[in-house]
Parts: sequence; C-alpha cells; structure tokens
Amino acid sequence: MLLCASSVSVATAGEPLPRMAPGTAIESAEEGQPGNRVVLLAQPRINSGQTDAVGSAVAKASTQCALTIMAEVAQASDKSFELKRVSVGYCLADSQSPVAIDSDSASELGVTLGFIARQVLRTNEQGLEKLSVVGRSDRAVIFDAPSIMFRRAKHRRYVTRHLVSIDTFTGQGMLHSWLMVPPKSETPKSDDFVLINHPIRSTDWGTREVRRIHIDGDAFNFLGVPGETAFALEDLPPGDDLSWNASLYRLGRKAVLQKAEVDQLADLLWKNQTGQSSR
Repeated sequence: MLLCASSVSVATAGEPLPRMAPGTAIESAEEGQPGNRVVLLAQPRINSGQTDAVGSAVAKASTQCALTIMAEVAQASDKSFELKRVSVGYCLADSQSPVAIDSDSASELGVTLGFIARQVLRTNEQGLEKLSVVGRSDRAVIFDAPSIMFRRAKHRRYVTRHLVSIDTFTGQGMLHSWLMVPPKSETPKSDDFVLINHPIRSTDWGTREVRRIHIDGDAFNFLGVPGETAFALEDLPPGDDLSWNASLYRLGRKAVLQKAEVDQLADLLWKNQTGQSSR
C-alpha cells in the first residue's frame, strides 16, 4: 500500500530486489567512504484528499514504518569504488536507533506494533515482493516498483523506475527515479514501456523523505477498509529535476538493460546533472 547493515547480494536482472535482514542497523557510512549507506528513508504522511475517510488508528498505523533503501559500497585496491549490494525493507520511523524489521520479527527486536500497524506492514511487505531488478553493473542497479500516484486529480497506476548508482571516483551516490506506464504483459518488451511526461528526479543518498500521501475516500468500503487505490503518492522522492533527451529516453524505457547499457544510462544521468563522467 505505502512504499513506506548486512544484506544478501544484489539480484540479477529479472529477480526481486533483496530484502534487508531483520535487525540490520539503519546507519550510514560517511559519503565517499566504503560501507553501508542509506540511500533513502521515506516515512509516509497522510497529507491531502479525503483524509477524514481514514480512521485515526489506520492513519497512525500507516505512518509508523518507513521504507528504507540501503547500499553497500566497497573500495578496490586501485581506490575506485564499487556498488556491492542494494537492499530494501522497513524500519520504525521515529526510532533513535532504527533497525530493519518485518511483521514477523518486530516484537523479537523490541519494536512494539499494534495489530493494525502489523497488518499495514505485512501489506507493504507484499508490495516489496513486486520490486524487480531490470539491470545491474558494478556501479549501478535499476529496479522497478508498481506505484499509485496522484496525477491529474486522480489516483493512477504507474511503474516507478529507480536507478541507484555511485561515482566510481569519489564514492558519492545518487538515486534517480522516473515514471512509466505499466507494461501490457507480465513479460514486457521495451516497446511496452511508455515514459510519462515528467522530469527525471535526482535524489542525494541519505535523503530522509516525508512521503506525502493523497487519499481517495471513494476507494474505502462501507466498513472503512481501504481498497488497493485508496492511497497515492503525491510525488517522487525530493530532489532536482532533470530533462529527458533522446539517449536517456531510449535507455530509460527498456524492459531489461544489459550491463553496458546500465553503465551508459548511469553515466548519462551523472553527466546531465554534474557535467562530468562518474567513471
């Protein structure tokens, strides 16, 4: 419903994005240093729409856990940097020393969740199973996430594509995200993806986002239970907007990207933003 360290290795293209192991500390190495780094920590907040349709208990439970993306960066003997792992999970948003949790292990880790919050977290975990890696290299990972966005006054289904990458010279990290129309089939070809007329969003690693949620009251049943499209994101993660060009468009909409294409797309995005190559 709401797309809210030691971890397993990054999946290859077509596999699910790995999950953070419960108990993993959500802490970040310094920028430009090897180690685990927080890419994004996103805490949802019910912000607009028919907010009265959401009961107080559901509202509190829906904002209790934060989506967290982590990356592990290593440094080779030649001092260049490499992206070793990317993983995703949830943590208690307001904790002073947050750790990765899931609906089964929260109580064992000393995290108190009420019944509704546990059910919300379980639903969100089901959403994480749909995150699919579509390309990877030793400096970037690209994955897709089904999403509900509030655009043109309606809750609409999209695919949000994420590119997590590093500058191999400095170890600096960046998250780029953009919107696409959902593919027409479960095994899409590149022609099935259509990019939305919306800029690419560039977000610094370590960003802590307040993920603003719009409510569609008509998507609740008579018992007040929200349907699949009741909650929608108002925007992509915060950051700078980058314009599309022909090369970015060609690579950005491919169903699956080969290693060389992943590196090319990452380099184009870094050059678009900084004017310099990142490798």
